[in-house]
Amino acid sequence: MGSDTLDSISLRLLRLFEAIHRTRSISQAADALRTSQPSVSVSLNRLRQLFGDPLFVRVGSRMEPTPRADELIVGVRSMLVIAGDHFVGRAPFDPARSDRRFTLHMADPGETILMPRLVDRIARVAPEVRLRVRGIGDDSQAMLANGEVDLVIGYLSREAEGLRQRKLHDERYVCIARADHPRIGETLGLERFRSESHIVAAIAGTGHSHVEPGFGQLKIEGTVALELSSYFAVGTTVAQTELIAVVPARLGAELAAQGNIRAFELPVESPVYPVRQYWHPRSDHDAGNRWIRDLVVSLVNAHPVAGGRRGAPVRSS
Repeated sequence: MGSDTLDSISLRLLRLFEAIHRTRSISQAADALRTSQPSVSVSLNRLRQLFGDPLFVRVGSRMEPTPRADELIVGVRSMLVIAGDHFVGRAPFDPARSDRRFTLHMADPGETILMPRLVDRIARVAPEVRLRVRGIGDDSQAMLANGEVDLVIGYLSREAEGLRQRKLHDERYVCIARADHPRIGETLGLERFRSESHIVAAIAGTGHSHVEPGFGQLKIEGTVALELSSYFAVGTTVAQTELIAVVPARLGAELAAQGNIRAFELPVESPVYPVRQYWHPRSDHDAGNRWIRDLVVSLVNAHPVAGGRRGAPVRSS
């Protein structure tokens, strides 16, 4: 790249390039930059001339990056972070006036427990703020890195290299059963636990598969009647059948509060794992991102779950 080309590339063009790469869409990039689609198209043509490359080609309804664009994006994002940190004043964030949309990825126990409280709080203090929530997947960390996701909440299966993180709480597992289960009384012993038919949930993209080998001493492999890909259907199934299930303690307490399910401490020592929120370093000083992170922390801290002796009912605090 010659000096004349470098002089022709403005921060505005770099922001436009990053927006198209992130959204894979001319129209969504225009919305993100609060400009018109024709303006984005003109600027993209300018970038194509400067780099001598198409940069993005239409594949179906998406604008897919060329290999050259994929080479450029890391440097472009670094330049934008430097420019934002050093040359642009940090924009204030007023939740009462903001219409920002935050994209969150979280494990489904978090969606079940946290989302109603989060939506209720936002409706009261930031009525125009919008949320887009998806489950944690194998691509969640990459989407944080490329700016498609603002915050990931849960227990990731891989080391979160290059990400900021904050521990929200330690989590453990409990057992849930139908409130009027014919063979389970006020406590749940090990032999009864092993003899009942079980539901197990395998959650893609999370770290549960790394924790659950610690359940080997429970020896339930031969009594697994149902395997699910999420926790969403576990509560309903347990409430309407004689199957029992091992679930995160906060989810167990939430389901038990509905009255048709009881939650018990496991009859053996439960593995403990950390639930964290993760964000990209570029969002460290972003006032809006910091606001949603702090809001999540306050809601989690307001609803702890107390531990108890093995086999005993779970107590909510």
